[in-house]
Parts: sequence; C-alpha cells; structure tokens
Amino acid sequence: MADRKHDKDELINLDELCEMGKLSKQSYRGLRQQGKTPVAYRMGKRLYFKRGDAEAWLVNVRMVRIDPPRPPICRK
Repeated sequence: MADRKHDKDELINLDELCEMGKLSKQSYRGLRQQGKTPVAYRMGKRLYFKRGDAEAWLVNVRMVRIDPPRPPICRK
C-alpha cells in the first residue's frame, strides 16, 4: 500500500482510533467517562473523530504515565 498523507479533517472511526493508539475499546470507554478523549461526532450508532484531533490526543495520552513509579523500599 502506497504511503499517502492524511487530511487532518478526515474522519476516522473508533476502531481506527483504538488501532492508532494501541488501546482497547474498554480503555477508550474508561477515558471517555473521565472526559479525557478527543471530540467525538456521532453518526447513527457510530463515533467518528477528526484525524488531526485524534493524533494530537494520542500524543498527550502517551505523555501521561498511567502507573506512577513506586518509591523504593528501604530496609535496614
């Protein structure tokens, strides 16, 4: 498949968003309940996202550490 530039206003569906971000739909739903997802457009029963918004959101999501490091245990 030849490389092609994607338009930032191109709409992608939830499956494509999850594939881009390597996250499950369940993970997406959890983030959506927290209000931490890109703007979604509902058309019928499906959700769509602007590719540019999704790419920017994925950069921000990857910058957030989900499991903060635990402090080392000091034993004497």
